[in-house]
Formats: sequence, C-alpha cells, structure tokens
Amino acid sequence: MSFRDAVRTLANQIEERRKHVQTEEAAKQSLILPFLHLLGFDIWNPSECIPEYKAGWAKVAEKVDYALLISSKLSIFVEAKGPNEVLVNYDPQLAKYFNSTPEVKFCVITNGIQYRFFTDLQERNLLDKKPFFEFNFEDFNEADIAVLERFRKEVFNVDSLVGYAEDLVFLSALKAQFKSLLREPSDDFVRFAVGEAQLVDGRLTQKVIDRFRPLVKESISAAILEIVGQSLSPVAATPEPPPVAEEEIPAEEAPSRIQTTEEELRFYQVIKECVAEHVPDVDKIRHQDTERYFAVLYNTSTRWFVRMVYQRERKIVGIRLATERVRELAPDIHVEDAPSWMGTCRIFFEDVEELRALQPVFVAAVGELVR
Repeated sequence: MSFRDAVRTLANQIEERRKHVQTEEAAKQSLILPFLHLLGFDIWNPSECIPEYKAGWAKVAEKVDYALLISSKLSIFVEAKGPNEVLVNYDPQLAKYFNSTPEVKFCVITNGIQYRFFTDLQERNLLDKKPFFEFNFEDFNEADIAVLERFRKEVFNVDSLVGYAEDLVFLSALKAQFKSLLREPSDDFVRFAVGEAQLVDGRLTQKVIDRFRPLVKESISAAILEIVGQSLSPVAATPEPPPVAEEEIPAEEAPSRIQTTEEELRFYQVIKECVAEHVPDVDKIRHQDTERYFAVLYNTSTRWFVRMVYQRERKIVGIRLATERVRELAPDIHVEDAPSWMGTCRIFFEDVEELRALQPVFVAAVGELVR
C-alpha cells in the first residue's frame, strides 16, 4: 500500500472511531499511535517511541506524551490532547519541552484528528509561536499528504526539513499576499503591471492607477483561469513537478521524452567516483533524470544527495547538506542557499570536472543517508 493510500485508510478509521473516543488516553491509543505507526515508527519499541518522556530541565511531573527517536537520536516530540480539545497555535508546555532539549527540532501537538507541526525558525532553540504545517484528517489534499510524507521515519532528514519548513512559511505568506492582490490590487502592483506592459507613456498618476485597477484585477483572474485550463487540457504540456516530497519512480519508468545527456552522465560518473569509497555498496549509487533536474541518489529516489539543474543557461549543483557545513568543507567555493526542491544549498559551475574539488562535500552529503 502506498503512503497516500495508507493516509486515506487511516482517515476512514479515524472517522469511524472518533465517536467512541472521549478521553485523551483513548485518543492516544485509537488515533495517535496509529498515526505514528503510519510514519513508520515501531510504537511498541521504546528505542523508537518513548511514552511519558521527561524532557530536559522540565519538572519531574512534566512529561511529553511521546518522544520519537530515529537512529537512536531524539527527533520529534508529540504532545497529545483530548479529542474534543481545540488546539491553539502555541502551547507553553510543549514549548518548555522543546526549549529544554536543543537536539530536538520538531514538535507536534495533536488531538488525534488535527496535527500541528512546530520548529524554531524565528529564534534558534525556541519554539515558534505558530506552526509551519497543519494536517487535518477531516480535511486534507494531495499537497498535504506530500508534506506529511517528509516526516516518515525512513526519509526523515533534519536539515532538509528545517529548510522545507521555512519554505512552507514563505509560501503561505506569499499565497496570502497574492490572494490579497487578487481581491484588491495595490497601487504599487498596478503601477508595476501597467509599467511592465508598457501601456502608458509618461508618469503613472493616481488617476491612471485607479483607471487600470479593475483591468489589472480582471486580467489576473483571466490569467489564472487560462493557466488552470491549460493544465487540465489533454494536449497541455506536462507541468514541472512541485517542490514537495518525491515519488519513488524507477528510472526505467521515466517518460520517454526525457533524454539523458552525455554531460549529465559525466556528472553522475564524477559524483560516483567522488563517493564510491565512502558508501557500503557502490552499486546502490544510481541516477534519476526528470524534466526539472538530474539527481544522483543512494538506493531509492527519496534518498538523493545531489542534483544537477540547468537554469537560464547556467549549471547548478544542488546539495542536500546544510549550507554552513558545505562552506566549512569548501571554504574557497561560493555557496548559496537553495530552494528546497533543489537541495539545501547550491553551487554554480562551468564544467563537470570542476566538481571533483567538492569531493568532501559529496562524501558528507551521501554520508547523511548511509550512516
């Protein structure tokens, strides 16, 4: 059963069980533990799932409901509430657990139906006031499942998840801004749109802006409808994949229109040579070509560690390793933060052979997957 199907199956079970669940303890047993199992945790194994965990310098009587461990490392705290309790954006008790345990980067507060995910994007080691992601078993879509899938135990990666959490916050803010502009375009936005379209000669006065505002609003709506219509058309071009969790697609099932170039194969060969002596099984180093990127991975497509991207005639290597770590390993190379689908950071290059200088970086990146 795929993860998506498993989520829907659990949603159906939760709907059936909810009317019989009245207490917090019942919610834990009937709703929350099945969710942790869905993410791949052995809920009966105290080396993976510790109930009633005393966190950091919290008082003896103050315990987090579940502490989840991955590779023997504390990774996620889960605080349970009763099934009829209304979840708030900030829980002082959960914050106390989190703030006293710096090694834990993620907290979840749940009533068994709604799950709110928190981290420390605003200030290091201090729980944010608002969640970066919410999942509701009574109201979710494919994009929500894709985000949730990143918290599966087998693909859990702290560095990439923290970066992705930040992207989700940014995306939410941008979406809200675009909704606002759609409802009522601001003067600055109207000025920008009219100016870029070169519709008016001379200065854009307030009178001109007010004249064009309804037209700009109408054009935004028309453009969105046209884009959506094209995406639903059977002859429309296949859209680029969104920056969410990757499906595990075997290379042989890739669409035939994707042509792997000699340069991409050289990229793969260079990366493989750089890390070959540092992985348990060199035959598990594989590549995957898509319309958006060419990835080098270890064992499965969700365990990629570098990607090659062409962007406006520039070549980029995206690396799934913390930016600061890459800068430590390659102090003479210019490193930038990257969009989450590309990796955690990126480096521009001219020739594939230049990448051999980044061997320590590639070794550290693949090491995150095989250790």
